[in-house]
Parts: sequence; C-alpha cells; structure tokens
Amino acid sequence: MTKKLWFVLVASVFIFINIFFNFNLWKELFDNKVTVSDNIVTEYLVETGYQNILHFKNPFITKTILYPFTINFSMNDSNTAFVLPFMLLRPFLNPHRSILIITFTGFFLSNIFMYLLLRKFKINKVLSVLVGLIFGFMPFLSHRIQGHYTYVSTYFFPLIFLLVLDLIRSNNLKKKILLSIGLSISLALVILTNLYYFFIVMFGILFYALFYFFRNKNLLIKIIVINLKYLLITLFVFLIILLPWIIQVFQFMYFDGFEKQAGFAGSPILSADLLSFFTPSEYNPIYKKIFSSLPTSMSPFVKYQRFFFTSWEKFAYPGIIILLVYFVIIFFKKKLPVGLIKKIQPHFLISLFFALLSMGPFFKVFNRWALPLGDGISFVLPLPFIILHYFPILNSLRAPMRFNPGFVFLATLTSAFVMDYFLNKIYPKKNRYVFFLIIFFVFIFDQMYVIPPPSKVLEQTPNKLYQKIQIDKVKSTVLEIPLTVRDGFQYLGFVHAVNIMNGPLIYGKPVIGGYLSRLNQGIFDYYDNLPFIGYVLKITDKGNYNPDKEKPRALNIFPYEGSLELAKQEVDFLDIKYILLKNDEEYTKSIAKLIGKLGYTKQLHDGKYDLYERKINGRNFESVNFGSTDDNLFAASGFSFREDGYRWGQGKLAKVFIKTNNINKQKLVFEALSFYQPQKVKVYINKKYIGEKGVSIEKNRYIIDIDGKLNQGINTIYFVFSKSFIPAKLWSHDQDVRDLAVKFFSLKLE
Repeated sequence: MTKKLWFVLVASVFIFINIFFNFNLWKELFDNKVTVSDNIVTEYLVETGYQNILHFKNPFITKTILYPFTINFSMNDSNTAFVLPFMLLRPFLNPHRSILIITFTGFFLSNIFMYLLLRKFKINKVLSVLVGLIFGFMPFLSHRIQGHYTYVSTYFFPLIFLLVLDLIRSNNLKKKILLSIGLSISLALVILTNLYYFFIVMFGILFYALFYFFRNKNLLIKIIVINLKYLLITLFVFLIILLPWIIQVFQFMYFDGFEKQAGFAGSPILSADLLSFFTPSEYNPIYKKIFSSLPTSMSPFVKYQRFFFTSWEKFAYPGIIILLVYFVIIFFKKKLPVGLIKKIQPHFLISLFFALLSMGPFFKVFNRWALPLGDGISFVLPLPFIILHYFPILNSLRAPMRFNPGFVFLATLTSAFVMDYFLNKIYPKKNRYVFFLIIFFVFIFDQMYVIPPPSKVLEQTPNKLYQKIQIDKVKSTVLEIPLTVRDGFQYLGFVHAVNIMNGPLIYGKPVIGGYLSRLNQGIFDYYDNLPFIGYVLKITDKGNYNPDKEKPRALNIFPYEGSLELAKQEVDFLDIKYILLKNDEEYTKSIAKLIGKLGYTKQLHDGKYDLYERKINGRNFESVNFGSTDDNLFAASGFSFREDGYRWGQGKLAKVFIKTNNINKQKLVFEALSFYQPQKVKVYINKKYIGEKGVSIEKNRYIIDIDGKLNQGINTIYFVFSKSFIPAKLWSHDQDVRDLAVKFFSLKLE
C-alpha cells in the first residue's frame, strides 16, 4: 500500500470514529437543535474575541455580560487560540457550528499527532493508529465534550513532544530554527487555549529534565548547551507572540487579580479519587447499563453505583487497556526486558506524577480524604498538589483532576511501547491482526460514549424578541429573567440560566449577569446588594442541582419589600430598557407586577418569554454619598459594608461606578481619610492613570484633574492603595479583622 493511500485510510478511520462517538454533536451541524451548557462560555468568548479583532478592539475585554463591569478574561480560559480557525469559519457559519468544527478537528489532530509521535519511535503503524484512537478519545473527554471544548485540545501534548524530539535529534541548522519557531508558536497557542494544559506541558518538561539530570547529568547539559541558542529563539518568539496577552495579564493582576481563596478553594472536591482511576465513564452506554443493573439491596453496590453516576468532578479513568498494561509493568516488571524498562521508565514515572497531581492536595478513597482517629483528630495524607497551593498563580489551579490528560498522554505512550514489544513476539505475523482486532474492540467497548440530549431546563432561544431588540439602535441594557451570576464555585439566581449569554451575540447589547469560570467576589456582592436585581436573583434560585439527575429546590417567593424609588434609580443607572421574562414560572406574576410598577409594559410574546420595555431617561449619576441608602449602585468592589456616613475601602484596591453623559467634566472630587497611617493613593478612570494623592489620617477634600478621561455612560474609578491594616493586629482589644485602607465619605464629578 502506498504512503498516500495509507494516510487516507488512517485519516478515514479517525474521522469515522470521530463521527461515531460524537454523533449527537455532529447532527447539530445540520439541524437547529443546539446543546446549551458550558459550551456557551466558549462560544461567547471566542465570538467576542473575533468581533473585537474585526473592530480593532482588545480581544481579551468584554462589556456585554456582567454589566456594568468590564471583564478582562485573559486568565479565564479565554480560548483565544480558537479565534484563529474561527476567523476562517465564522464568515460562513454561526458561532456554534464554527466551534463544533474546531472541536471535531481537535479530535482528529490528537489522533494524527499521536500517530506521528509513535511512528517517530518506530512503533508498528497499525498499533500506532489504534493507540492514536486510545489517546484521542480518552475517557476524560467523554465528560468535557459536553461543554468544555478547550479540553479537546489534547493534540498539543504529542505535537510539542514531537517538536522537542526533532529539535534535539536534528543537525540541520535551518530545520532547527523552524522547529524552534514551531515550538514557540505551539507553546503560545496552548497557553491561549487552556491554562491547565499549558502547566501540564511545563511540568512535563521540568520532570523530564529532572529525570535525565539524575540519570545522565552530562548528557542533559550537553543537549542544553548544543541547543541553547534555539531554546533562546523559542523563548523570544514565544514572548513576542504572547506580548498582547502578557500586557492584559499584568493589567488583570493589577486591577482585578486572583482573590485569595479560603482553604484549598474546593480542590479536595475537584480532585480524582483513587477509585476514579478504575471507574469508567457514565456516558459509556455499556457501562451505564451494567451499573444501572447493580443490585440495590446491597449497600456496597448502592454506594459504588452512586459513585459511578456522580463522577464529574473526580473522573480519572484512563481506559482498561492502559490499566492492564500498567498492571503488567508494576507486577511483572522483572519479566520484561531491561531495554524496554529503560525505554519506558521516564514516561511511566512522570505519568504517575501527573496521576498524583490529579488526586489533589490529599489522598482520597471513595470520597473520603480524612480518616477520623478520635478526639476530633483526623489523619490526612498530603500529595504533591498541595505544594502548588503556596505559589502565586499556581494556587489558582483549583481543579486537580484536570491534570488527568497529562497522565493519560504519557500512560498511552508507555502502553504503546509495551504493546509493541508483545506484538513483535507474535508469530506468524498474520496472527498479529487478531491482536489488533482485540485492541480495537476493547477500545470501542471501553471508551465509546454517547453525548446525552440537551436538558429540559434549557429553553428555546426567543429569537423574535432578540430581533426586536437588535433593530433598536438606542444604547441600552437587557435583563433576562431568569438570570445567573455564576463561576465554577458559586452562583446567584437560576444556576442553569447560562443561555442569557446567547443574547448579546445576537442583539449586541450588554446583559445583566453571566457565567465565567472565575469571577471576583466583588461582582457577586454588587449584584446581590442591588435592591431590584438582588430580589430577582433570590426568588428565581432553584438550588445548584443537576437537571438530569436531581430535582430543583422549591422556590422561595416573597414580595418585594424594598424601595420602589431605589429600584427605579437602579434600572435608570443600568439603562435597562428591555426585560425578557419567562412566562410559565411560579415567580412570573410577582416579577411582572413589580416591573409594571417600575414602568415596564409588555410589548411582545415569543414562546415561553415575554418582552417588556421601558423608556430610558439618560439620567446622570455624578455623585455618591457613601453610607447613604443608594450607595450600593456605586460601590463596585473593594468596599466594606455601609456605615453611618461612610464606607471603608479595604485591601489594595476599590472600584467606584459613576455615570455621566457630560464627558467634559473637569475634576474628580472625593472626601476621605487614611486608616492608621497617611498613604499614597493612585487614581485611575477606566484603567487610565489620572493622578496620585497623599491621603492623611484626617478627613480632607481631594481634587484631581480628569480632563478628557471620561466616557459617556458608566465609568469605573479605581483607587489603588499603598497601605492597609487589620485593626485586630494593631490593637489586642480590637476584634475587627477587615483589611482597612481608606475611609470614603463622598465622591463627585465637577
């Protein structure tokens, strides 16, 4: 068979399995049914980045969700690398279909690059195809394909391995330069695709370097010296490509940053269980049938059945083929040739380290990571992941089980060497096809998955209402009810109302609420403290439930007891012209009655949604008295609770919203005093530096020139503090543990 024909055959096998496993998603390329889950985050961010680039705007900034906040998503699984192929597809397809094609291509690239890597190691070509399938359709992806599309980008692992391997082996100057550039581009793309995958690559490079340092230090040093200039080329090109992203990251860290999480930020929950490595995917229809048939009269079976069907946060199963190979390596190591052991040793050991990383900060078995010893004492076994908790940025990696693909990649590579060894023992050669068939059918049986249909809670998009809003060119905001304010750990409102993020992509106006993997606490606090929106969020909350397995919590519907005047002020400040209200919920009448009092009238009906409209009046909100009943509108984040006539700015930064239609205002005036010691306070408007003031410990009036710095509408003023103190640490009798910086009394534009 010619090389060209062989490649066509291999590609056909990969594409066929791709369609077979992902059939329900492939159907969405040709019909109007769309699965709406976490995929909306990817589609929203990629479409936003694409539109921003088309209009010569910052691709890492969005103002159309979580209004009135300006969101920098450079460190938020931004999926920016998807924008490159998206630009080729988007002129012809909608965002959903474009992302699906990119995702399907990701599976194909994983298969192909793994195949090429194995052939580089001279693994049998048929076996390389099969192992390419095992890797490309790892069970981990049976969960992630249901919304977390960037986790399909496992092709970066074999690709980067190939580039590094060729760079080390090649003696051709021109080829080495091209490989260095290719490596830098790949590293840049992986960091713009998935931060967990970038750290898998970085940890992998580090662990391989450490392994060879202890095995053959002189050889490692020789390789580094020979390739030093090419490594420097890689680093230089990598930084040049990422320069716009790096600038945004620094800006994010300065103006937003990662908030310090309490304890281990949920990582013990979002980590693999030892039993997870031996428990297959619930989306495999064969295993699902088997586990559903377990006898419910026996407690161990009931517990394991529950464990199987609640594996989302702890899933780590690599596949039965890998488990069998590792069983042979661990228990029959002495019967394997020394040459084979030497060949697989680095891949095997480093794969185990990634397995340990995926298990999180503490060893866990059957959801138990603390062993009670009595007298309130528990025994826990710490694991390597706990070290990451003490490093900046690394401590933001809150889901250890997402290191699992690093384990599976190296475990697949290790398994390929071992299976190739046994394959070469089979004679006559025609019997090897039996071996291939066994591997193929075990792979199909063990690693196939079926993507479930969309949940019933996800309603059809009210396109007629969206089109009505789209043709309105007046600058305004949209509120969809139910809505959510949500990240990976907490939420407000209806947790499954992620489809509100579809709206801005269609009608081009900002929406209240939204969903991203990471949100600062200040965003949750701001929405929760607003009288009208806070009320809506509370009475639409049905609990954090899985719609396919659990029933929602009963709604807590109570009458609005806040001030109608404050509610009107709120919708004026946020320019909420349109409200889309779901018309078949228990809370519908209560909310419809309330928004009627706020001046909204029903304009249009589309399925389960009604469209309400209110004329916006363009009011200015150019001053705030901190401590007053309406200061929740303006205290964006970084403030303590309201006190009599003031609020404390705390930590290192506080944000204030101010709204004006007169961009010719010349001065920003604020009254404040510093806590405990005088300090310097830097002031920014919309992230543009406007000046610095020395704030004393006495109440004073401060004036800063802001000529030309204002935008029409809502502006964000940032106060960056140079000092902050915790009263409880200053005075033994004080119980106040707030990190106080500056006391603010008032602020206004003049």
